[in-house]
Amino acid sequence: MTGWSSPRVARTNSSEQLHYLLGFSGLRMVQDEKMLCFSLDSVLLADFARLTKDTRVIVDLGTGFAPVPLFLSTRASAAIYGMEIQPRAAEIARRNIRLNGLEDTITIVEDDLRRAHEHFTSSSADYITCNPPYYNYGTKALGASKAKNLAKHEQDLSLQDIVRTARYLLCNKGRLALVHKPERIEEVIALLAEERLHLKRLRMVHSRQDSRASRVLFEAVVGGRIGGVEVLPPLVVHEGEDYSEEVLRIFKRK
Repeated sequence: MTGWSSPRVARTNSSEQLHYLLGFSGLRMVQDEKMLCFSLDSVLLADFARLTKDTRVIVDLGTGFAPVPLFLSTRASAAIYGMEIQPRAAEIARRNIRLNGLEDTITIVEDDLRRAHEHFTSSSADYITCNPPYYNYGTKALGASKAKNLAKHEQDLSLQDIVRTARYLLCNKGRLALVHKPERIEEVIALLAEERLHLKRLRMVHSRQDSRASRVLFEAVVGGRIGGVEVLPPLVVHEGEDYSEEVLRIFKRK
C-alpha cells in the first residue's frame, strides 16, 4: 500500500521531501526518497492500536522516520519511544520530532531492537507497535537500495526477534499491535503463543471490497485468558477511485 500525505510542499535537499499530514493536527514529516518512506500501513496501525487513559509508555519498534509515534501522539498522553537501527532514518526521525515540537513526548532510541534491554527495563511498556519487514530473507529479490532492503526484508532481524523484544518490554496486560502480510498469519500467531502473548484482536485489510486481503492487523496481550479472539469487520481501503469512508475518517483524525 502506498504512502499517504498531502502533495509535496518542499524539498530540503535533492532526495528529501517535506509533507503536511492532513487530518493529523497539522503534523509535518520529512522523508528521504532513497529510503523506505512510510505507507498507509503505518496510518492503519496507529489507528488500530487500542490505547486507554492508562497507556503511559509506548514503544514503536523499527520506527523509521517515526510516522507511527507522530500519529500516536495525537491519540495518547503518553511517553512515546521509537527504536531505529539505521542512523540516517533515526536522524530524520529526530528532526521530525523537533519539526512538530514533540521533543517532550517522543524520544528516538538509535540501536538494534535486540538491545532494547540496554535502554529499557523489563516490563516497562504498556503498548508496543511495529510495522516490521514483511519478507523472509531470500524469498523475494532484493532491490538496489540497502536501506530499503533492510526495512523490507528480514536480512538480520527476524519476526521472532521482534516478538521476543516486545515480550521483554511489555508489562502484565500490556499489548502488542503489529501489521503484516496474510501469508504469514500462521507464523505470527505461533510466535505470539511461543512468547505467551495471547491474540485478542485481528482485522484483515483489503485494497477493495472484492480483493483478497493484503494486510492483517494483530493485537496481542500479555497475560489474561487464552481464547476469545475478536475478529473485526474487514477494513476496505478503496471504494471506486477514492479512499473508503472509513479510511477518510482515519485520515481526518484530530
